[in-house]
Amino acid sequence: MTTSNRPEPKHKSTLPNGRSAKGVPKAKNWYAMIHIYDLVAFPAWRSLSKTATDMAIIVMAKHSKAAAYNEKNGGKPVFNFTASEAERLLGISRPTCTKALNDLKDKGFIDVIDPGGITYGKGRPAIYTWSSRWKSWEAPPRNNTNILKARSMRNGTRSAKKESKAA
Repeated sequence: MTTSNRPEPKHKSTLPNGRSAKGVPKAKNWYAMIHIYDLVAFPAWRSLSKTATDMAIIVMAKHSKAAAYNEKNGGKPVFNFTASEAERLLGISRPTCTKALNDLKDKGFIDVIDPGGITYGKGRPAIYTWSSRWKSWEAPPRNNTNILKARSMRNGTRSAKKESKAA
């Protein structure tokens, strides 16, 4: 019998205070060969958020670790990646993880092979592969009309004030 009023943990991997007993996953054997110039030279990498770059490095390590080839996907190395895994590795919230993952997809760093989901009541992780489409990604053109309008208004009010003072 416990001396406190706290209920017993529901699972063995849960501590009495409600936190996970598993801790942070060990990624000490992961590696990724990263050529800095190959990444930094491209605008797609520079436009990523800090969380997305951290996630991209994890994805590169998982891609390097995916030595088994999937015959259905033309021999591409594929890997599983879940939002829960990213949350544990990076210590981020699920919405932040989702935004970073969508950013990597939109800019062409990863391709979705199988989106995952729930099958027969059990969750399936999404299956991804590393892509090189990010090398041809270009930033969308900036729309400066509001900036130009604000500058013209500011300049117009200054000249109107000068004219009223001169009169």
